[in-house]
Amino acid sequence: MIRPTVRGETYLSTETSKISKGNGSKKRRVIKVKPRAFVFGFVALYLLVNIFRMQFAIWDLNKQLDASRELKKDALAHQEILRKELQDAEKGKHVERIAREQLGLVKPGESLIIPEKSAEFIND
Repeated sequence: MIRPTVRGETYLSTETSKISKGNGSKKRRVIKVKPRAFVFGFVALYLLVNIFRMQFAIWDLNKQLDASRELKKDALAHQEILRKELQDAEKGKHVERIAREQLGLVKPGESLIIPEKSAEFIND
């Protein structure tokens, strides 16, 4: 039961039934709760919950940021590999290497030598 008082304080009372046990009985207990304290407690609880939510959001964003940095690092490494391949292709070394290794072409006057393992692989 909540009942207001003259000074603006609110009393929150918890009533218990009077059960007689031997000599004594339980009495009514009254807890004083000031409205300012109640509002302050509510605001403090609200702020605490929001701080925890913000900390979780910050943690999640930091996790995403780390993943993005790792992805960027991998992409830059791949870009460097592609850049080197492009430079080789512009010089003509790449075309010659592909012709020799993958297509089996030779220059005039050269003879093609196929290692034994490769020959077995070709016959299979």
